[in-house]
Amino acid sequence: MESTRWLLLKGHWDDMIMSLLNVLGIRKAGPWWAISFIAAALCAPLSLHAQAKSAGKVNFVIRTDPKFDVYLNSPSIDQKQWFQTNVWRMMVYSPFFDQKLSWYPDGWAYINLYGLHSDSLVVTQHPEWLLRDSRNNLLYIPYACANGSCPLYAADMSNPDYRAYWISRARELVAKGYRGLWIDDVNLEFRVSDGLGKQAAPVESSTKRTLTVEAWKENVAQFCEEIRAAFPDIEILHNSIWYAGGPSRDSDPSVARELRAADYINLERGVADRGLTGGDGEWSLDAFMRYIDRLHAQGKAVIIDNTDSFGAYGLAAYYLISSGRDGLGGHDIAPDNWPAALDIDLGAPLGPRSRVGGVFRREFERGVVVLNEPRAQPATVPTCHVCLGMDRRPTSAVRLMAGQGAILMRGNTRSAP
Repeated sequence: MESTRWLLLKGHWDDMIMSLLNVLGIRKAGPWWAISFIAAALCAPLSLHAQAKSAGKVNFVIRTDPKFDVYLNSPSIDQKQWFQTNVWRMMVYSPFFDQKLSWYPDGWAYINLYGLHSDSLVVTQHPEWLLRDSRNNLLYIPYACANGSCPLYAADMSNPDYRAYWISRARELVAKGYRGLWIDDVNLEFRVSDGLGKQAAPVESSTKRTLTVEAWKENVAQFCEEIRAAFPDIEILHNSIWYAGGPSRDSDPSVARELRAADYINLERGVADRGLTGGDGEWSLDAFMRYIDRLHAQGKAVIIDNTDSFGAYGLAAYYLISSGRDGLGGHDIAPDNWPAALDIDLGAPLGPRSRVGGVFRREFERGVVVLNEPRAQPATVPTCHVCLGMDRRPTSAVRLMAGQGAILMRGNTRSAP
């Protein structure tokens, strides 16, 4: 009797689901596929809610370099626990980090899009993959150039053999268990130089024609699309230039294609970039954050990669844009100097950021974030009826100079730092 009742109920349930799918214009056989579809639709808001809740908590990202070797060579159990607890993602290098994936599986393996080390075997085995100028001089990525040469030769991204080699090498990294790829020098800006770091005009190996800016952007966009197609299921980060594409920026067709091929966009120098200004202009902090908003609208996340010390200003800027999926990087942060401020949990945002004059503001369940933009006049900013500052003292207003930020906890919370 019970089984008969279940079959009758199931039949009505199946009919209801299929009727709903028909209304939605979805045609696919199988009621159990339909149930899966409805379940996914019901779970989606829960996922978005979880992201919103985590928008008030920092996802910290580390870009490892030799100073981290002291923590990574032979880490203790406590050191491993520190990385697992505090570091959301970490940019690492293979093969050095291969054996450490067993205790830290959230590493992004570093790989350069078109840079080849001058001492690489590939350079001697495949000189035809390197960009040259009209006089057949080898060209470089303009970085750390000295004495007529630079560490990285510039590869020709129009060469299909180079692209196939790159993807095969990336496939080897992914097979080792890395969470994803941290792809450096995804430059939609034309970045090719001579040995002195001076911009140079490369010749495309396949056509023997001088590369134009538009042809360069097309090559980068096409290569990024091929990488995405080769690795549809891993996390892909582009270390790209946020102002690439000129005034149109991300509405430039090639830039838009590149961005679509990534999950995360690393914003090198972050809000510590001294070129950012106040106001509403092309180089303003407001324009920078509106660019991030547009990436969020496309389902992308960003890493605010503050290459200089950022303090409360950089932390406040992160909270102003945080979607719950974004990350915050700081190159001067290590296990020995972890700031207590990075443990703050402001809870879910109560809305998007606002701006009055040069002061940005965002309200959270457990606190308030305020920031005075670069080159602005000093401002006294109301916070909340009773807020606790970083010194744990009650306050209802803060005084901010230009380029300063503050994070305050509401007085009725026990989560104050």
